[in-house]
Amino acid sequence: MNFFKTFKNSIFSINSYKELVNEKFGKSLLYLTILSLIFSTFIAIKTGLSLNKGYNYLVTLYNNDFPEFQFNYGTLNVDVNMPYILQDEETGEILFIDTRDGADKTIVEEYNSGLFIFKEQAIAIKDNGRTISTYNYNEFNSSIGYNYFTKEDLKDLFPMFEKIKAYLYVIIFIVYFIYKAISLLFLSIFYAIVSFVIGKIMKVDLIFDKLWTICVYALTLPTILGILASGFALPIPYFKFLKFIITIVYIVLALKLLKVKDNEDNNNQLIYSQN
Repeated sequence: MNFFKTFKNSIFSINSYKELVNEKFGKSLLYLTILSLIFSTFIAIKTGLSLNKGYNYLVTLYNNDFPEFQFNYGTLNVDVNMPYILQDEETGEILFIDTRDGADKTIVEEYNSGLFIFKEQAIAIKDNGRTISTYNYNEFNSSIGYNYFTKEDLKDLFPMFEKIKAYLYVIIFIVYFIYKAISLLFLSIFYAIVSFVIGKIMKVDLIFDKLWTICVYALTLPTILGILASGFALPIPYFKFLKFIITIVYIVLALKLLKVKDNEDNNNQLIYSQN
């Protein structure tokens, strides 16, 4: 069977497991690899689009709304009327800038999300106030090796970012592919062990590699659901448990089918022997 037919049958045709169980190890492993490629490609495209959108937003912000500033030996001065406050109406996130001497930093306590920029440090709040990160400019100054730069100097970084984006797309794809391939391999082994126990209870006598093959194809629908949930950020309650149940249902139905087939084969063999 070709991949797309196998893919379709793995989800919609339990009867096809009578044939799928006899697939060779290499073909089943290739199927698992292609599933990983589909997952990693989808997620890499989504992440790449988000990355590109963020980059374009920064360029637009730089060209239209980004104020003049000077970073000078660990201190920052921004050319805006202070305090400068910009709040997103949808998310509630705030951008607060006050680089004057003696700026009141207690304003950070009034918000659950946003970026607060002061003369010698910046404070980022996220996760509804649960995560607070403080960045001291003197540490930033020593790490990048630049003591002085302005808004105009940032403009020279855009061509470099354009080149980095292409490499990031490739890196994201490779990382997701390796992660998903290893994840699916270990999941298939785990479910093969589970199916071995289930097989003993159901009195279905299959060797381990046959059980593993069943589990590879039983993981198809949970993997696709995982792609959709990750790609569209769908908040599905108890999603991991749901995928576990779906996989177990496929395994049980496949074992039940194979048990019936085995009984039929034994009966046919008995009739043939009597004749």
